Amino acid sequence: MESSAALGSLRRVGDTLAILRTELKSQKKHVTNLKKKSLWSRILEEVMEKLVDVVHFLHLEIHESFGCADVDKPANDPPINHKKLGSAGLALHYANIITQIDTLVSRSSTMPASDVRSFQGS
Repeated sequence: MESSAALGSLRRVGDTLAILRTELKSQKKHVTNLKKKSLWSRILEEVMEKLVDVVHFLHLEIHESFGCADVDKPANDPPINHKKLGSAGLALHYANIITQIDTLVSRSSTMPASDVRSFQGS
C-alpha cells in the first residue's frame, strides 16, 4: 500500500513538473516576443524613426482635433469656443510631449551595460 501511495505521489510530481515546463516554455516564448518588440533592443536610429512617427501622428491628431493655430487672428478678439486650447496651449502640450520623449531617450543611454546585456540575453 505504501508503494502505491509513493507511486501516486511520483505521478503528481511528474504532472506538476510537466505543467511547470510547459509554463516555462510559454513564458520564454513571451519574453522573446517582448524583446523583439522592445525599443531597448533597437539601435538609436530605429528608435528615433519610431519617435518621429509618434510625434508626426500626434501633430496630425492635434491639428485634426483642434484645427490650425490662429496665428493671423488678433489677440484682443474674444475666444469663440472655450472648449479649444489656444495656440499657446497647444504649443505647451507639444513641448511637454517632446520633453518627455527627450527624457526617455536620454534615460536609455544611461542604462547600465550589465542590465542591457542581461536584457539582450548576452
